[in-house]
Amino acid sequence: MKPPKKQIHTLSSHTLSSRGSHYLLKNYSEVCIFTKAHGQRLLRNLIKHKSVATKEITVSAQQSTTIHNHCDSEIWEITAGSGILSDGKQEIWLKTGDIIKFSPFIYHIIRNNNAIQLRYQSYWYIDEEDVIDSVNLIGHQATVRNHRDSAIVDVSAKLIIGSAFATPNGPLHLGHIAGPYLAFYIMCNYYKLNNIASATYSGTFGHCNHIQHTAEKQHLDSNTLIESSEKSIINDLRLLDTNYNYFLLQSIYSQDESIKNLAQQLINTLITSGLLVEKTVLQPVDDHGCYLSESYVSGSCPCCGEETLAMECEHCGLFQDETKFLDPVHADTKNQLSTKLVTKLYLKITDKFVQKFMTTLFAHNDVVSHILAQTIKKYYEYGHISEVPISTFRNNGIYIYQDQVATIPFERALRAYLIINKHKLDSTGHLFFCGSDNLCASGLFMPYI
Repeated sequence: MKPPKKQIHTLSSHTLSSRGSHYLLKNYSEVCIFTKAHGQRLLRNLIKHKSVATKEITVSAQQSTTIHNHCDSEIWEITAGSGILSDGKQEIWLKTGDIIKFSPFIYHIIRNNNAIQLRYQSYWYIDEEDVIDSVNLIGHQATVRNHRDSAIVDVSAKLIIGSAFATPNGPLHLGHIAGPYLAFYIMCNYYKLNNIASATYSGTFGHCNHIQHTAEKQHLDSNTLIESSEKSIINDLRLLDTNYNYFLLQSIYSQDESIKNLAQQLINTLITSGLLVEKTVLQPVDDHGCYLSESYVSGSCPCCGEETLAMECEHCGLFQDETKFLDPVHADTKNQLSTKLVTKLYLKITDKFVQKFMTTLFAHNDVVSHILAQTIKKYYEYGHISEVPISTFRNNGIYIYQDQVATIPFERALRAYLIINKHKLDSTGHLFFCGSDNLCASGLFMPYI
């Protein structure tokens, strides 16, 4: 590749080492921090020779920008405060006076973890040679990465691999098989062929009133439906040649007394974090004043506007809190539901976690991760994931607060915690495969809990 011909040069690490402070974020191209004197010369030269747009950006205390990239070249001049710049892989501390240049297409986000505002002046412009250089570098790095990944396998890795817990209200359907179970099957065999140690887990998930709802329609007892469905699910997985080290059956799990102790242990740990709170909300009730939740409540998803049950939206994947439906109706009768004030448990989600989660996804630099990151970004920007409901009303489940049981996200986290804790699994990574409609509850809430 020919070296770029530019009026404004991005200094190499070798040049910068003799000029002052410098850092490199190795993603698509370089991010360079210049000394104040050199950076100001660069800006004067830039404004003289380029058509430059500029804007002052203020990042409030304990806030951050959203991660993004663009085809423009961009320069920041930190005018007040300090912050942490990240590309999802590395972090750099920036202070007042620092001047930073981003080449096109490099992801960047800055967090202000201080009690005062962070301010910087942003200058951006189009440089065709910058764009060409960055595109060439992207192609070169992709070639190197593909060659490296095909040649090097970390055999010291110890992985925990989980897949979605099937709801035992019937046999597996095509979406289960073509989605999380096929991906799980492929990856498990890949690691096996490469002699990478892994422990696998899954099971059935019977603590949701979706099962009771189905049983009522089929004039069955819930336990009868669960047992017959589990036999069918196990047989389907056997036909798929999909095996697990630990498969947690609902019929066995529900009778394990240690689960209740583990649930309380997890609740106590969350209490010490200061993020688990009691919150008074409006819970939907039926004509008799009984609390309704999950599959008995229907309404418009606050994120995409599509009609959904109060579980997981099959359109956008957002986990639903029935207390946030504007006009909840009964899922069967479609009659408008009244509400009643009640206190429930919620776990606050920190902005820092969501930003780090999105940044990490962007840094993976693949199509699926970018789609997931953009979806979570949408949840975040519209305020849909500021908290996780931890307790709810249901006729079955693990009682964790007054007469309330664990919500679906909390119990999914509990099951993973149980497998890891009970079997003393030591790992260097944890993979979990689920459908896109489980993205929020299993992909975000479960690891957060």
